[in-house]
Amino acid sequence: MYEKMTKENLNAKYSEDKNIILHEFSVNETRFICTSHGVLFRKMKTGYWKEIKNTKNHAKGYNVILVNKKQYSRAKLILFAFNKINLDDKNKNIYHKNLNRLDCQLENLTLEVPDNYKPKN
Repeated sequence: MYEKMTKENLNAKYSEDKNIILHEFSVNETRFICTSHGVLFRKMKTGYWKEIKNTKNHAKGYNVILVNKKQYSRAKLILFAFNKINLDDKNKNIYHKNLNRLDCQLENLTLEVPDNYKPKN
């Protein structure tokens, strides 16, 4: 069972840290709230918000979220929420500066190839 959170609960929880920014956005009529630290919440039919756990659920080690039968990486949703990319852009590669595919903090995501990046063969 998930922790039932209201929007007010989320705002109160994250308002204490001024370094965390909350953004609310939607993808195909599904509502999300994300933080600049990579935490993602989905609005449930009950009206409550549920945190989407950040665990590997993709063969390449990413966390992907299913929205209306379409997969989106957590990193892509975070960048979309902060107006860094368009979800329809298929030719954009998202890189994790510290090479940790589960670290989706906004400051860790880039569209540029990081200096320490070594492609896997």
